[in-house]
Amino acid sequence: MDPVAWTLAIEVLFYLSTLFFFRISFLFRRKEKISLSDVLLLSLILSVSVVWLSHHIDKVSVFLKVINVGFLIKAIYLTTFMLVGTTFSLYARGRIDIKRLVFAVILQFYMFVYITMHLAGPAFYISTVTTFSWFGLAIVVFAFLYAINDKISYNKSLKLLGDISYPLYLCHSYAGYFIIGMMINLNILPRSLVVFMPLPFVLILAYFIHAKVENKFVS
Repeated sequence: MDPVAWTLAIEVLFYLSTLFFFRISFLFRRKEKISLSDVLLLSLILSVSVVWLSHHIDKVSVFLKVINVGFLIKAIYLTTFMLVGTTFSLYARGRIDIKRLVFAVILQFYMFVYITMHLAGPAFYISTVTTFSWFGLAIVVFAFLYAINDKISYNKSLKLLGDISYPLYLCHSYAGYFIIGMMINLNILPRSLVVFMPLPFVLILAYFIHAKVENKFVS
């Protein structure tokens, strides 16, 4: 699977998991507002599920023949990490204070590392050192930039890049591959130059998606 399509598939799993779980939580609590307990409970459920799946991958693979269980394990594993962002979102919305934010993020990262150390090797292997370093560093960098966000001076170019960043992530792979493939088949430019040609087209497409889809949805 294409790396970008692979990350999009994980993102879709994240959306479906949170939608399903939070909707059930709303029914029980009769209150349509995501709470920190919802996020932590979902993190725990996914953590237990992915460890169990990794230790029973052979049996599950026989039962779910049409699903790549190895991919499913990795997707659930990364979904638990994505829930850290949901915790930051609760803080941004004023639903939790800074102390609860710090406590929750540390707890979620601990669960993430716990998963890494208890996944069955044949099912899925990832270096524990990598988890402690890169994933932990990602949280620290995000938290730092979030903390100084209001102190960063306004810049139109940076704002534009921020606005189109997600549409660019969605379209750059497929649109870029299509344009590169088409130009290689036409054989009108050296291949060393062809790889740069999709950039303006992809930027325009990303801006179009932002202006015509994202802005209307947000409004």
